[in-house]
Amino acid sequence: MPRADIFKKIKDDVLIEDRIQIIRLHYNYLKTCIKHPNDFQVNKSAYVKWNLDKVKSVSFDTWWKLIGSEIMGKKLTPPRVIKSNPTIKNNRVLIEVSIDNPPEYSVSKIREILQSKNKSNNSDQRNHHVKLEIYLEAWNLKRDLKMTLKEVRRRLVAKRKVLISARMGKSYIAKKGKTVAMTRDKVENFLKYDPMKETETMRNLERQISRYKRNAQIILENVSRGEFPGKYTS
Repeated sequence: MPRADIFKKIKDDVLIEDRIQIIRLHYNYLKTCIKHPNDFQVNKSAYVKWNLDKVKSVSFDTWWKLIGSEIMGKKLTPPRVIKSNPTIKNNRVLIEVSIDNPPEYSVSKIREILQSKNKSNNSDQRNHHVKLEIYLEAWNLKRDLKMTLKEVRRRLVAKRKVLISARMGKSYIAKKGKTVAMTRDKVENFLKYDPMKETETMRNLERQISRYKRNAQIILENVSRGEFPGKYTS
């Protein structure tokens, strides 16, 4: 991550670690669990600081201003020179740096070490917010609106176009060129419907949308226990 970007997430030595889209999605999944108490039993002890009454009644933006920004922050410990024999605790790594190295080289190598440690400790699957949002949308469409397969497909395709457009933005499009064209290709092929192969296409659509709903169901169950998104595919 560029140096300027990481410092945008830090204020008064407090880091908001997750992207806001991921926190918003966790909130939306939790709100869905609360909305359907017969389907999901929320583990209230996992959300003591969230104020579930507020989650139930207000929008994410309101909740974020009142509660979220404070409880999602992570207090950082500024670097310091170790002068004695330290005891290394969990989730810590002692790094020795030669002062003869160029600073840029040392920083780059430290970043590689920390990233490799983070990957090895991360048991959750990649939090791709577009996919996670599509899963929840599929679950809600079938659960609350009782839509047909073709109707669900149309809604999900429209939703994905909006999400991808919002993610890319004008500055992204200006910089990326070919990458944007490839992304648009993927959007156009998402849940593609071929009327010339009606039976085969409908079977494929049913399998894909069923998978999205199943993933959302598992994530909702994980969220009700206090974990987001957790493991949701085998």
